[in-house]
Amino acid sequence: SIATYSPPDALLNHIDSSYLSAGDRGELVASLLVMLARDAACLQQCDSESQVQPVSDIRDQHKADGSHRIISVVSFLQALLGANAELLLDKEASVVPPGEQSTPLREAFGNASIWFNHIIKVSDYEMIQQKYLCALITRGAAILCADRHAGVDLVIPIVFDNSLKPQNVSAILIQVKNNDRFQTVRSSPSPFNALNPFSVGLFDKEAKDEDLRPVIRMVFALAAKMSSVSWIPPPARGPR
Repeated sequence: SIATYSPPDALLNHIDSSYLSAGDRGELVASLLVMLARDAACLQQCDSESQVQPVSDIRDQHKADGSHRIISVVSFLQALLGANAELLLDKEASVVPPGEQSTPLREAFGNASIWFNHIIKVSDYEMIQQKYLCALITRGAAILCADRHAGVDLVIPIVFDNSLKPQNVSAILIQVKNNDRFQTVRSSPSPFNALNPFSVGLFDKEAKDEDLRPVIRMVFALAAKMSSVSWIPPPARGPR
């Protein structure tokens, strides 16, 4: 029945009873995690709206403009990380362009949204570019990267300022680890080093700092023995 339906159990059943591959690093499981977070954020958004206007009006509006498909980056992270999200949202960026002031994640992504209702596997290493992610947003797709892509396994496109054009697009870059050697983000060498938005192709290496959008880098340590959320602080600032 719907009441007892469990997506993780259903996925496990497919893996056990078919030729469906879970991926070398557990990227299929990570894909399910982000999809469940997306669904939870959408449901939370509808519940919040129903408290201020009739449900019938909300349904009519959503059918007309598709607004229920769009969720904020902040609400997505809250659904994905649970209670740990509030601590993370108030942390400053780990990397800041020279001369710029760091801002908390909640503020940096305050006008950023995402829309995806499915994940597609790509075979081209060059797909992680603003122009391609902009096109993928129009069809509501996130990316499962090509096999052996250096550094990143999942990409969730982000659009800023409610204006869909390549220069307003950024991403949540996710690396998936299914090795028990990775228990925390402080593993050495840090897997975050491979999630450089320039080296993976998201931004042009010649782009000016003022033209860049904030990026979220995440590592899913699926084999960790304890559930936790960690954050890499920015390097210590020297004397001015």
